Amino acid sequence: MQLRSLLSEFKHDIVNYFVYAANTRQIKKNNDEETNSKNKIFYMMQPTYGNIGDQAIQIATKKFLLLYFKEFEIIDYNLEETFRVLPSIKKQIKKNDIVVLQGGGNFGTLYSSCERARRKIVKELHNNLVISMPVSINYSNDFYGKYCLNKSLKAYNTAAKNFVILLRDVYSFEYSKKVFSKCINQMFPDIALILEYPKRSNEYILCCLRNDSEVSNIYNRKDILLGIKTCFDKVVIYDTQQDRSIGKDLRSIEVASTLELFANAGCVITDRLHGLIFSVIAHTPCIAIKSKDNKIKGIYKWFDSIKQIHYLEEPNINNIIIIIKEELETCCFKDVDFNEQYFKYLAETIHRIYNEYSMNTSKKI
Repeated sequence: MQLRSLLSEFKHDIVNYFVYAANTRQIKKNNDEETNSKNKIFYMMQPTYGNIGDQAIQIATKKFLLLYFKEFEIIDYNLEETFRVLPSIKKQIKKNDIVVLQGGGNFGTLYSSCERARRKIVKELHNNLVISMPVSINYSNDFYGKYCLNKSLKAYNTAAKNFVILLRDVYSFEYSKKVFSKCINQMFPDIALILEYPKRSNEYILCCLRNDSEVSNIYNRKDILLGIKTCFDKVVIYDTQQDRSIGKDLRSIEVASTLELFANAGCVITDRLHGLIFSVIAHTPCIAIKSKDNKIKGIYKWFDSIKQIHYLEEPNINNIIIIIKEELETCCFKDVDFNEQYFKYLAETIHRIYNEYSMNTSKKI
């Protein structure tokens, strides 16, 4: 398995090298004065794959940037475009432009294509301020994981204080402070929580459970689904991972329909991080179950004031059913304004870092 992962890493490195080199040769630097004098934000690594949580992060990031960085022009790039467009970006980017990277669970070896893209972006654009929106970090504890971490360390430490890593869970934050200590590390909630959606009804119980490699071995998915179906008349089964591409034309529709599904549920049972986050956005009680990693446990601190959000380290069908019945009887949800409480300060933090970066670059000229 490790050998296959390493061979895949080598293959992608070779392919990406030639894609990047070919596009570098084609670039002719435009020396004409640009008509748009605005500083730019290059928002990169945007998803076109079927993870609804990552699609929500994209929408939320654009909302955040448009709300708090009105003085910038925002230019969008998808993940798969990275190696093709980087030579062009490298030619046109100015010292006061910012690079923003897609947040999510894509930092590390779980999603190697994302890590390769981020590594290349930071390596090539390290003279500019590069900001990773809130992420979770996961490098596998094997030879392949150590090999990838070593490559990333070289790229990220080269950028040093020009690379801002925003972490959304406490475990990733502690890890990043230790491993990527030359970079700026800050902890903030998942940016998707800036989104808003009204509560609709309590029509059904919604089960949003993994059925992939990240499913935990501490519970039996089939037993939980069977137990819930036995006790409740209407049960909807859903997963935030869809087996189809989702481009910018469908993104808003897909995220809105998912939030509508959560808003009409009486209670949600999930081991998906964004199953929990969508429940909070839609004001729906939620039972979050421990996943294979610590992502859910690590972000639970953001919701400890919301009594309708429950975290179960060792779930069983009996305590799940008890909680569902209690929540259906109370039908209330504490509202938290994450924008007011966290994201305004995030914007202030980024502006402060940007001003410090601008002052430092001006001194070097």
